Amino acid sequence: MGEVVGVGALSHAIAFLPPGEWDAFREAARGRMQKRYGFLPELRPEVETEDDTDNARRYERIAEGRRELGRKILAADPSVLVIVGDDQNELFLDVHPPIAVYTGESFSLGGDAAREITCDSELAGSFVTGGVEQAIEVAPVATLAGGHLPHAHAGVLEELVPTWTGDVVLVFVDAIHACAPTPARCLQIGRLLQECISRQEGRRAVILGSGGLSHFPASFPWKGYKGQARFGDIAESFDRKVVSLLEGGDHEGLQQLTGDQFLEHGSGEDRAWLVAAGASHGREWDVTYEPFAKAMMGMGVGAAF
Repeated sequence: MGEVVGVGALSHAIAFLPPGEWDAFREAARGRMQKRYGFLPELRPEVETEDDTDNARRYERIAEGRRELGRKILAADPSVLVIVGDDQNELFLDVHPPIAVYTGESFSLGGDAAREITCDSELAGSFVTGGVEQAIEVAPVATLAGGHLPHAHAGVLEELVPTWTGDVVLVFVDAIHACAPTPARCLQIGRLLQECISRQEGRRAVILGSGGLSHFPASFPWKGYKGQARFGDIAESFDRKVVSLLEGGDHEGLQQLTGDQFLEHGSGEDRAWLVAAGASHGREWDVTYEPFAKAMMGMGVGAAF
């Protein structure tokens, strides 16, 4: 019998950068917004008023939470990491599967100094066939177009567990297209992963969600958005609601969340957190959360081991 020895989730992208690099990242994001939509978005007033010293202090809480998550992963001694994240037109360009898994034997991480990461293709295959049994359509992906990973998955391996040498399973859960699965479906996907792992002899798995929490970047699906938020906003109240549900192990509360709420609050990537939560059997999470206007994000890192 295999087992899930721990679950976790963390913000990515700008969350991996120290506060001193946020201004350049934010201006680049504004430039992408201008290129896509023809106007340069205004900055939130809080960008000017946030205190840099306080931001450094609060960001250290996120960084330490991330380091602690890395320590917990290594202490749990897993044989495989299951990394769950979205794809923002990086891998899937013309077709956008709601749920997919890479079924190849390995992939390369990095550029010129790339290292080869081996995959648990048997576990990935069981996720596909197990989904069929439960009417969850998981698309098998045999090759990675262009040979690169979406940033959601690459960031985990490069920043959280850079010394990882075991197997990996890459799971893709859409977060920005109309086909994105509902929060309840994400919990179901997590339970399916746990069941597939339990049927694999000797597997010790950690499931990691990559993304979130609330943010409204240039890649947000603005064309289908009818809410009041604008570029750079943060839905702090909604973030704290999701965090509270995770900390309480409240799967019933998480299941009541809706895709419309995720869209309204810029929380589409929270789906990766819910997949991990679905595999955690109602365990209470330990979550660190901080909203940063200068980073345009509600940052979080959490785990249940």
